[in-house]
Amino acid sequence: MSAARQTPSGGGPAAAPAPVVPAAPVAPVRTASIQIKMVVAFLLVSLLPMMFAADLATRVVSAAFEKNVETWLRETSLYFVSNILDQQQEAVSIARYLSGQKDLVDTMVEGGQPPPAALRTLLSAMDYDLIAIYDGNKHFLYASTPVSRINRLPLVSDHSLFRIELPDRTLIMAAGIQRFAVAGKPYYFVLGTWLDENFLSNLQTITSLELRLYYRDGSGFREFYSSRSGAAPHQPLPGQVGKALLEGVPNLYDPDADHGRYRGMYSPLHDATGQVVGAIFCGLRSRETLSGWITPRNLFLSIFLTGTLLAVMAGSLVSRRLSR
Repeated sequence: MSAARQTPSGGGPAAAPAPVVPAAPVAPVRTASIQIKMVVAFLLVSLLPMMFAADLATRVVSAAFEKNVETWLRETSLYFVSNILDQQQEAVSIARYLSGQKDLVDTMVEGGQPPPAALRTLLSAMDYDLIAIYDGNKHFLYASTPVSRINRLPLVSDHSLFRIELPDRTLIMAAGIQRFAVAGKPYYFVLGTWLDENFLSNLQTITSLELRLYYRDGSGFREFYSSRSGAAPHQPLPGQVGKALLEGVPNLYDPDADHGRYRGMYSPLHDATGQVVGAIFCGLRSRETLSGWITPRNLFLSIFLTGTLLAVMAGSLVSRRLSR
């Protein structure tokens, strides 16, 4: 007797198992292509704001840098001018002392004899280049250096800058003048220092800094000293610069001096009457310093390219996460 087929409790025949249908193949997602497109889109969206930001940053950085350079050159010029003033005041003090030495001045006035060798050596060690005495007619009775002419010699005790003409060149002299009397007649003792490479030696440690000195020549200025080796002598000051200094401009900053080779500051030199007798130029050589690289064009390219690189990196990171 065969066993009866077991049926579910519902009493119906058992259901046949459903056939397994294989899943349709899915097309592979090109994640690399999606990432590249998203990076490009991210870059295009940020390109215009980045250009505006780079331009703004360039203007701010350039203005700040130029202002700092201008301030530094102005302070350097003021330091130089203050050195001249200190030299003048010191010369007046020493001239006052020497003019009070009766034996010394009698010998120089009456016989036109030079001061003792020890005194000349001492004054030379103190960087004084001229010892002279002149009378009330501005006639020199003695001068340690042959002098062709000194402009605006005063007939009072004074300290000032003088244009002095030597047989071979013209210079600016920082001098102190002291009035004294011999036998009731007025005389004037002069102690002066040339403004030249010796006087400027304490500033030559800044190798990228160039100093030039100009004396006034009529309505213009003529160079008589330059710290640049091999410079052509007697170069004139640019006409517009000289005109501005004669009109009373205290300082003139030129970021493109000498056709862009320098960032320079021009300052006038005054005598005791307030007349402009010369000028000084302090220049920072652009090619030998960071100032030569910091231009608006270089700053814009650097900021823009840096921003572009950061945008690409950020876009790559974001697109990788979104494409997943």
